[in-house]
Amino acid sequence: MERFRARHKQPENDYNVDLDEAVKPENLTGDGEVRAKASGAIAAELVRYAGLDENSALARYATTGRGRNEELREEYLLIHHDPSAPEPIRELVAWFASGVIAAENTYGRFPHRPHGQTPSLRAILWETSTGEGKEAIAVNVPADTPTEIIRRLCDRLTPLLDELGAPFEAFLKLPDVNATADNLQKTFQDFYIGSYDDREALVRELTEYNQWEEEITKLCQQHGIPEGVVTIDLDELWHYVEGGWDIIPDRDGRLHVFMT
Repeated sequence: MERFRARHKQPENDYNVDLDEAVKPENLTGDGEVRAKASGAIAAELVRYAGLDENSALARYATTGRGRNEELREEYLLIHHDPSAPEPIRELVAWFASGVIAAENTYGRFPHRPHGQTPSLRAILWETSTGEGKEAIAVNVPADTPTEIIRRLCDRLTPLLDELGAPFEAFLKLPDVNATADNLQKTFQDFYIGSYDDREALVRELTEYNQWEEEITKLCQQHGIPEGVVTIDLDELWHYVEGGWDIIPDRDGRLHVFMT
């Protein structure tokens, strides 16, 4: 441990990056992640710590700055789950994984971590899938979830998909839904509002659109305004609806709505 701490303070890496300095809040990106150069230096440090060879995913990342989380996690999770790994190394794993996942996730950085706080892999949800081919199911799982558990998720989720259908599949895509949680069906039922064929049907159902339309028609008739001159801007109303609910489209174009 002491030998590691001494090396940690003065890391030998090709990036000339002091890893203690690299993870200080003032040196992070605006999104709270380590910068690219520091991320490469961390990968190099993890390679040295774990004794990985030059063909490992982490070694390739250290050299090129490229690599998919699906391959990288197979190596960094071995360190993360090793009870003998020193805490400074575990923190480096967390910083590295957080940056890689934030770059891949379509919804960006996990929103609830204060800037500069060391990431927790358990608190970060990673976008991935379970199952193969046409049977693959898009899910979000805690970043420290072992690969074997992700593979087995398909067996658990398929009966729920058969029972609850496309709305449940859309629910699993919400960025804050943990597919490994025990209470998935209840959470779905608590937050699901409805499904709609298109934007207009959704807006009419979730707002007072129909009432407003009737009042506009009466007002136009009273003042002799030709029909169609005064209308509701559906696009503007859609922006309002988007801000109030979570809306997930499916492959058939239907819109599934959930409470935020």
